[in-house]
Amino acid sequence: AFSAERVEQGGIVGVRISGMTGDTAPAVETDLGKIQCARSPGGWRAYIPAAYNASAGAHEIRITVNGETLSRTLTVLPKDFGTAEVEAEPAPTEAANTEFRNNIWPLYELPVREKLWSGGFICPAENYLILLDFGQVKVTNGQQGSRSNSTKLYTIPGDPARAPADGVVVFAGNLALTGNTVVIDHGCGMRSYLYGLDALSVSEGQSVERGQAVGALGEDLTMDFKLGSKSVKSMVS
Repeated sequence: AFSAERVEQGGIVGVRISGMTGDTAPAVETDLGKIQCARSPGGWRAYIPAAYNASAGAHEIRITVNGETLSRTLTVLPKDFGTAEVEAEPAPTEAANTEFRNNIWPLYELPVREKLWSGGFICPAENYLILLDFGQVKVTNGQQGSRSNSTKLYTIPGDPARAPADGVVVFAGNLALTGNTVVIDHGCGMRSYLYGLDALSVSEGQSVERGQAVGALGEDLTMDFKLGSKSVKSMVS
């Protein structure tokens, strides 16, 4: 069962697989991203990302359960995220890029945990202004650039940075590219990446609850929500 047959770019579709026997996880294949199934009451569940840059149109979803393959179609709808004026930023050093890749990219491939969140996510900042929203085309000095796979907020320094939902911290540290960084695994491949904190108050392996402080905010916060390696619009309610 799919939670929807059509989804806008940036959205997520849930998949529920029940009425089966055996302990082998179903295989879900699609060009929308690498999908892993997690155990759920009565079967398995998975989430399919429609990234901000996913191709609009029909996408085949192939689900193999106990040797039987079922094919479904998921339609991705185009979405106009708009534009945002941004200031030019200095190019990062290769050392900073390498450090980021070595520490963050492996998290995209972590085995899935059971679903740890329930309901909507909360914004990590209680008081904020949006500087750059997910999916917006960045405009610098009148020139259009790339689309943003994250959201950048103007925040109040010293305010708590809150966990968007229940989860487990899979990274907490300082990186040259993103400053103080916290990554929370919420289960089923969904992870939140919080960049640019002023200070950290959690450590790797620690369980956190929705709304719990994971650090202190600086003047701005960049938050990226990913299913596996695909950035999606946050589920902040």
